[in-house]
Amino acid sequence: DVETNAGKIGVDEEDARDGCREGGCLRTISVGIVILTTMGLGAGFVLMVYKSAVHMQDSWPHYQRGAQAITARTEAWMKTLPDKLLTKLTSKALSGMEEMLSSLVGGLLEATTHTLVELLWVFLYMTFWLCQPVHIGKDVSKVFRQYIFLKGFASAGYAFCIWILLHSLGVDLAIVFGLITFVLNFIPEVGPFISMILPLPVILFDDRMTNPLQFMVLALVGQLALKVVFGNIVEIKLIESQQEMRMHPVVILFFVAFFQFIWGATGMLLSVPIVAALKATLHKIPPAYRNPILIFLEGDKTAPVRWRQWRDSIASVSSDHDHSAASE
Repeated sequence: DVETNAGKIGVDEEDARDGCREGGCLRTISVGIVILTTMGLGAGFVLMVYKSAVHMQDSWPHYQRGAQAITARTEAWMKTLPDKLLTKLTSKALSGMEEMLSSLVGGLLEATTHTLVELLWVFLYMTFWLCQPVHIGKDVSKVFRQYIFLKGFASAGYAFCIWILLHSLGVDLAIVFGLITFVLNFIPEVGPFISMILPLPVILFDDRMTNPLQFMVLALVGQLALKVVFGNIVEIKLIESQQEMRMHPVVILFFVAFFQFIWGATGMLLSVPIVAALKATLHKIPPAYRNPILIFLEGDKTAPVRWRQWRDSIASVSSDHDHSAASE
């Protein structure tokens, strides 16, 4: 009997080692697929930007003529001003332009370096987390997966509509602005407004448009309307209907700024899922501490009652599932 038990234990250990080796191989393959997919998406984005830039370079004379037309209108307007005032404004404009150009070049180099460093950190986060996962619990991982899926779905719809709008207006780099909108929409409240401003100079300096100012206003109003629809209707239905992700906009802005101060652009992207994951674990602390936190996060005095009802519904669903499994 002892020899038989020892043999069984040896077989079990061998099976466990084989399972670990198989699991390790599967994880290595999965990590390789994720990394290659990410690199492929990044290469595709760079390729789209390059092709759009080449197309814009071919259309560069149109932008030169547009800039000359704006300059001519500005000069015609400035001729109506008194000479002293004109001289003063010109000197101030020239000095301000020199300072702006120098700061713009320095800021561009700094931003490029900072972006490359942030991308490197994100790549390292992803690689090490995939190779050696950190146990964060079912609630936290579920919140992260839900947020990424729902936010990605809403951002894809919003970016597609932005591309349709800009393409219908005949704006160059429309697909690039759509992709930028998709990425920046993951930065709550702030990112979409940054993406709205980016196409405006391209529209303003394009002489193929009969009235650039009118097209610029139309593009801005259209983007604002899409932001209202997707931000206040679609995302609320998809994301904020999840109790863990329900937060007041001011609170969201606060945490976006806070995590941006700590981790930069990476922190801005992760601010909402991190706070939502922490909110999902509030059932582990006493109500005396939990209720003020819920009121602060949601900006609503009825938040604790709604949260309690949500937890009770989860418990009832889990109990029904356990009863049905036991009966089977």
